Amino acid sequence: MELQHFSHEHPLILGEVNDDAEAIVCNVCWEKISGSAFSCKNCVFFLHKFCAELPKELKHLIHAHSLTLRPSTPMRGCDVCRKKIEVRGFSYQCSLCGFVMHIRCTARGQHFSSKHQLMILSEDEKNDDGERVSCDVCTVQITGSAAYKCTNCSPSIYLHKFCAELPAEMEHPMHPEHPLTLLPIGAPNKSRCDGCDVYLKDLFVHRCSICNFNLDRRCALKAQKIKHESHKHRLSLMSSSASFECHACGTERQGMSYMCDTCSFWIHKDCASLTPTFKHHTHIHPLTLIYPTHEYHSTFAIYNNCNICENSIVEGRFWLYVCIGCNFYIHVNCSTKTKERESAIEVENIDEANLIHLPMADDSISAIDLFLKQISMGDNKREAELNHFSHHHPLILFDAQGDNNLCYELNKDKICNACVRKISAPFYSCGLCDFFLHKRCAELPNELEHPCHPHQLILLKEPPEYRGLFRCRGCRYYCNGFRFRTFQCSDYYLDVKCAFLPKAIIHKVHEHPLFLKKDCMTVGCAACPRRVRMFAFGCDNCNFNLHYTCAVLPDTIKHRYDEYHPFTLIYAPIKDGPDEYICEFCEEEIDPKWWFYHCIHCDQSACAKCISTERKEVPNIKWGSTYNSDSHSHRRIYVPMTDKSFNCAYCHRHINSQTLEIDSKCEQCNIMLHPYCPHP
Repeated sequence: MELQHFSHEHPLILGEVNDDAEAIVCNVCWEKISGSAFSCKNCVFFLHKFCAELPKELKHLIHAHSLTLRPSTPMRGCDVCRKKIEVRGFSYQCSLCGFVMHIRCTARGQHFSSKHQLMILSEDEKNDDGERVSCDVCTVQITGSAAYKCTNCSPSIYLHKFCAELPAEMEHPMHPEHPLTLLPIGAPNKSRCDGCDVYLKDLFVHRCSICNFNLDRRCALKAQKIKHESHKHRLSLMSSSASFECHACGTERQGMSYMCDTCSFWIHKDCASLTPTFKHHTHIHPLTLIYPTHEYHSTFAIYNNCNICENSIVEGRFWLYVCIGCNFYIHVNCSTKTKERESAIEVENIDEANLIHLPMADDSISAIDLFLKQISMGDNKREAELNHFSHHHPLILFDAQGDNNLCYELNKDKICNACVRKISAPFYSCGLCDFFLHKRCAELPNELEHPCHPHQLILLKEPPEYRGLFRCRGCRYYCNGFRFRTFQCSDYYLDVKCAFLPKAIIHKVHEHPLFLKKDCMTVGCAACPRRVRMFAFGCDNCNFNLHYTCAVLPDTIKHRYDEYHPFTLIYAPIKDGPDEYICEFCEEEIDPKWWFYHCIHCDQSACAKCISTERKEVPNIKWGSTYNSDSHSHRRIYVPMTDKSFNCAYCHRHINSQTLEIDSKCEQCNIMLHPYCPHP
């Protein structure tokens, strides 16, 4: 695209400006250029596309005469914002009375009338030490509270959230005859506020042009009351020169504030404008603003400290930003602070080529089984018969190299008694009992050092005392397989799969290795909103974490719901995707900000917890195994739940597939019992 602009003798060509070497500025507004702009091939001349389209003559509501775009005059200031005009640029000037205004200031009145879309201003833009950002309505520097930026205007317009939401027109008790319109004002010291009799200092005024009646922003809003969801009464806007304790943040404040005329409730204007949700860099999930009246406020306040400043949270008094699912909470006045680390995070040197790369391509290969195969890599020792401490009969080795047919028959639907995973060759089996051990599980070490626990773990050689079950600290599931424990911590148990999770993995959603850690309760999981203390993989440098059960989700899963296409794991909302996603299993709506499975071809979706073969209700139980009970003379057997409903023979409560309980059966008595219920 070619343009002949009145400000330059040569034609200008529209293209992308490369500003890698040095800053390139527009010759009209003298602001930095990035992206598309007009430039001259013959000389160093550049124009913003916005500036190139500025009219040569302009009739602006701020001034009675026409304004012409001309090279700026030395030693002149803008008659709107009172700031110096850059000599090297252009400005709008009045040839009749000498009125001058910045190009930037011509957009002030246009902004409110055109209703441009505003975007949230980032903390970096608010606090850039090189150039402080000020509000284009009240001229006060933008810090702390929520603020907006209008990118349609060039240069950009910046507004406090409070100033951006000023009404364009209002009824006011000080001038009931006519409505007051929000308008930009011209040169300073020419008008006084009819409310406080002070010369107008703001760049905008609430004005009645019929009566020449003016109110500055403070006086215009003094008589207004608002309803804030933090308080039951309406609040009046006022200006206080005296200090007061803000009931939102708990700090001493002064200036513009909202006060309740009925009770002593008093909050600063910045706190009244706090955004209800925002993303803090120290936590993976969005944080929600809650008030002392919120049902969870007392829960957070009683025993907890702020996750940023680590000071206590005063019960029932001040506002908090919280992630309820992760039990993460910060004071509102800590929301812009950074938690300083005591020392730099030391990242262990690790050979990434030898790490397991996730996710697995499909669900035909389990990541957990891949982890467990690392236990006995390189060990080719094969004993044909084995006497193992865990079983009272000799065990026979079945090897895929010589027993293919037999291995296939035995492999089908059989579970290892140690790791409670599907059996695969080579493995040991008892010819008299339903007892199986992977060869690797038969050779587990007696002692183990684990990165998530300071004490040495010991492989126990007797079954768990209580119903043959223990609860694994790594995954929080009950298990009746082999277990590792530490004698220093009486209730710390790990099942086999959690005991042998790799120290680190590579996952395609993150650029750095993810290291095994005991949990991610505080910082949250990037894949799901669950609040659970289970092992996780994380990168502390980037504050990125995944529950280990989320990290092992396969990339695709085949399911009978879609015979022709696999479900694909989705990590972020699909661009131009549907407005809502409904799980084909539980029929509940899926929040697309968390990982889920979807088939684009058939437009079918599924929760990860519903479709994944790794997410069973009791994935660590070997059904059909038996245990002794002090309350019953016969051995009980764990049975899988069916669609049928049974009553417990002792307590008569229902036992069905909808419960999350683990239930048992006495085959000799032909009765069903909850495991904790005695024989009737």
